[in-house]
Amino acid sequence: MELLKDFVEERGFIWSSWRRYFHHHPEKAGKETETLYFIKGLLEDMNLDFEEYDDTCIVNISGSEPGFTYLFETNLEAQEQVEKAKVPYRSKEYGLMHALGNDVKTTILLGICDYFSDHNLPKGKVKCVFRNNYNRKEKNSPNKNIPSDFIFQVSVNPKMLPEEILIYYENLKKSEFEKSVEDLNKIWPYLTIRFKNSKTTDELSTLSSKITLDLGCGFPDKENPPLGDSKFEVNEDCIPIGVFLGLGMIIEG
Repeated sequence: MELLKDFVEERGFIWSSWRRYFHHHPEKAGKETETLYFIKGLLEDMNLDFEEYDDTCIVNISGSEPGFTYLFETNLEAQEQVEKAKVPYRSKEYGLMHALGNDVKTTILLGICDYFSDHNLPKGKVKCVFRNNYNRKEKNSPNKNIPSDFIFQVSVNPKMLPEEILIYYENLKKSEFEKSVEDLNKIWPYLTIRFKNSKTTDELSTLSSKITLDLGCGFPDKENPPLGDSKFEVNEDCIPIGVFLGLGMIIEG
């Protein structure tokens, strides 16, 4: 796991450049053509196989031994509002911005893919889904119900700092994954990790265990507008932390 921590720290600046591209080039739901084109180009550079359904890209990674199937997923769309954050990579599309962190979530999934471009998965399967959420709602859409044992999702919280993480879990016991998180915390000891059990309201996840990594993305000594605000900014230190925890939990698990 020390090597994993070294990997995410070394690659963090590259992942930040990907996130800034997504932030600078937001697209509406159902219109994420350039976003998907950029993602597919990166996956091709990583020599990873992927499938496409309904403008959704699915990366399939198989381990050397049988095991659980882990599904990581993110939506790609931006929100219709005018960005007021004063950053050099602010949205170039007036009236459209990533106000809910989908640019961050997409980058974290790409970071997980980046790891498996050069490392083997010990056991089980990992599916990374870059989802056109608009088409997911269509009846009989192939990307609507993807079988898995565990669903991993990421959210960002500007009211917490990057070293603060809240892990929500559904349809499983904390004891099933707590040890792996504790081991990861020993490798990265300044992280403060809390747990919260939550009941699912999503009909798509009732058959799978679900873990949501709520990552702090606020800045210290600075007023941090809430998620969805036109001045919302992201502390990109949360990206390598998200990749580290997501990868670590499935490798340790």
